[in-house]
Amino acid sequence: MVSSGWRDAVRVFQQIMPLLNREIAYKIITYNGPGAGLYFELLPYTQEKGGLEHLGISISHADPFHAAEQIRSLLDQSD
Repeated sequence: MVSSGWRDAVRVFQQIMPLLNREIAYKIITYNGPGAGLYFELLPYTQEKGGLEHLGISISHADPFHAAEQIRSLLDQSD
């Protein structure tokens, strides 16, 4: 399950970053602790400007169904 999520996230970054005229780069942060348990945060290289939201990409602010729809659309385009 984790590897599938990482694979999909990397595929999305490979599509989004060139659209932003950026090198394909990202950071993966792994968390493990009380409360949230194990989870991963994937940050685009563009995070130095304040995140994707400041660049007009607001997946993280969308409801989960709309965000998943946007990501699936990007993944379908790369197949």
